[in-house]
Amino acid sequence: MTPQATLPVLEDDIRMYPNHEEDDVPEGTLHNRWSGYLVYSLAARFPDWFVAGNICVYWEPGNTRDYLAPDAFVAGGRVPEPPPRVYRTWLLPPLLFAAEIGSVSNTRDKIEEKRGRYERHVRPLEILETEPLDEEAGEVLTPEKLHLYRLTDEGYQEVEREPNGRVRAAGLGLEIGVDERANLRLYTLSGEPLRTYEEEQQARRAAEQRGEQEARERAAAEQRREQEVRERAAAEQRAVEERAQREALEREVAELRARLAREGS
Repeated sequence: MTPQATLPVLEDDIRMYPNHEEDDVPEGTLHNRWSGYLVYSLAARFPDWFVAGNICVYWEPGNTRDYLAPDAFVAGGRVPEPPPRVYRTWLLPPLLFAAEIGSVSNTRDKIEEKRGRYERHVRPLEILETEPLDEEAGEVLTPEKLHLYRLTDEGYQEVEREPNGRVRAAGLGLEIGVDERANLRLYTLSGEPLRTYEEEQQARRAAEQRGEQEARERAAAEQRREQEVRERAAAEQRAVEERAQREALEREVAELRARLAREGS
């Protein structure tokens, strides 16, 4: 993994760098779903790195016109708190990964043009791109519509797919592919999928329910053990009492026999 960068002194005024909300075009459902998934899952995976999406990335001090706004990106280090609303590359850790999700507004031509600007100015180690889909026509994401580019001395070169059809992001130590529901998905190198927010919440609720059920089972088992202890103690007490009664009866019988023997002699 790339060493974390030392926090810089933020010497210029961040207020001069807008986030260009006016350029934000409403996207399709899949675009929003996958962008949100990437930001959430990568932030959970790399808590010591800065992960964000849909904020302006600037590369030239004082230039507020030229910027990129990745759908998701990862920077290899911490940033000052509170997190910046825009990203200034000359002050903050370098980008390791950027994602551009294809959509009605983020067309293939625009994505390719952005890749050129990434190469000239921002230069993340890797860029993930998905081809635009016509959701209304029922198009779905397939591995062939997902592309990963890695920065080399000759510029960005597309990464070959693994035998499982996924692409491997070296900077993240993850594989990127398409799951059984045709959704963009990140995987560990051992094949474990990184969860969505909804899946994480479901898993958390399921874990809580299992914990509550296990607690109830432990309490019931403890009650059974206590009941068994009480029953054993009661049984032992009954045995002591029965033995005492038997011994008392045996003494009475012995005394009666002795008395009868004396009277008969």
